[in-house]
Amino acid sequence: MRLITAKATDHTSLTLSASQVTTDAWVLGKIYGGYELAVQGASLNDLPDLARNGKVKTVDVIDSAVNIIKNIDLLKKLGTHLGSITLTDSTTPVALTASVFSKNATILGKITNTDTSFAVSEASYANLSTLLATGSKVATVAVSDTAANIASHLDALHTLGAKITSVTRTGSSNVMTVAVNQLTDDSDVLGKMANSFSLAVTGVSASAATGIAATANVGSLKVSDSSANIALQWDNLSALGPKLTQITQTGTAAAMAISATQLSQMSSTLTKISGAYTLNVSAVLAGDAVKTATNTHVATMAVSDTAANISTNLDAIHALGSKISGIGQTDGLTALNITASQLTATSTTLAKLGASYNLAVSNVFAEDAVRISGLNHVDSVSVTDTSGNIANNLDALQGLGAKVTSITSWG
Repeated sequence: MRLITAKATDHTSLTLSASQVTTDAWVLGKIYGGYELAVQGASLNDLPDLARNGKVKTVDVIDSAVNIIKNIDLLKKLGTHLGSITLTDSTTPVALTASVFSKNATILGKITNTDTSFAVSEASYANLSTLLATGSKVATVAVSDTAANIASHLDALHTLGAKITSVTRTGSSNVMTVAVNQLTDDSDVLGKMANSFSLAVTGVSASAATGIAATANVGSLKVSDSSANIALQWDNLSALGPKLTQITQTGTAAAMAISATQLSQMSSTLTKISGAYTLNVSAVLAGDAVKTATNTHVATMAVSDTAANISTNLDAIHALGSKISGIGQTDGLTALNITASQLTATSTTLAKLGASYNLAVSNVFAEDAVRISGLNHVDSVSVTDTSGNIANNLDALQGLGAKVTSITSWG
């Protein structure tokens, strides 16, 4: 028996497999009158021929995830003719870019596998709220964004945990500004960085600065700490060189202790202090006191030098007044050589030598010798006066014994 013609008795689409459309084409050619085809089990390779078949109303596609994503533009061209998509490897997350995911939501929504999930790449932080919304099948996301955006949302990326598989920095700048606690709190995100980056760390304590500076990928840091803590770390902070970009005093700013040597060697470090600051300088040589005082940041200074140098510069040191907080000798109790007039005029400065010091007072008038030699700290006197005055006070001078080191007459 030979089939000559066939006619459909209802208006329901004929459901055929993709292979039947080809192998049974001769039967379909015998059908007269209008009919439509609902094609099932079509692979991506079948689509070009099916798309040209005017009788095809819907196509249900079955293929691998790789082929589906690779040919998604072709699927899009099917428009309403695309019925459903079944993946042959649905247990593996479907890999695609954030752009493809967002532009083809309708097509991806036709995937029927209940266990389908997506591994999205090249997603900016701004994409994440949509990609990871409740009900989303996105399993993992690889983020690609500018260094500034990554840094601004580092904490948020951390909370997403294993959903974030990698983070790639885009753009020309590789600097990410982060708080010091984020180095630890968000270390998992930093560990997922896929390309080079440089961290600018803020809020670093003075004592932690050396360690933070040595941390991988730290390019610069800003120290924030109390005045006292900063002062304890001058040498370490200075050693950081250009990595240290700023120093900020927290709390109520107070004068910071610094040695004269540090002051002279750390000018570049001191320029990094943000805002007003003052210094209490120690170990200032007597001959450098006046110069040191010209530094507008110096609040006070403590002089430390030999008795000879202190003596030589006593008047200049005295003129600095309250800027001199103390005076220390580096050669024990060696007597300072001063004149009788200095003994009176610079008494407030001499008091800054502390409880133990000795004075060798010169140019003492004969009549003042007993009084001056009896003062605290006076170890010896050298008398200079007229021969008449000396003669008038000779017995008193004789009574002072070894305290009188010399007597010089004039006139």
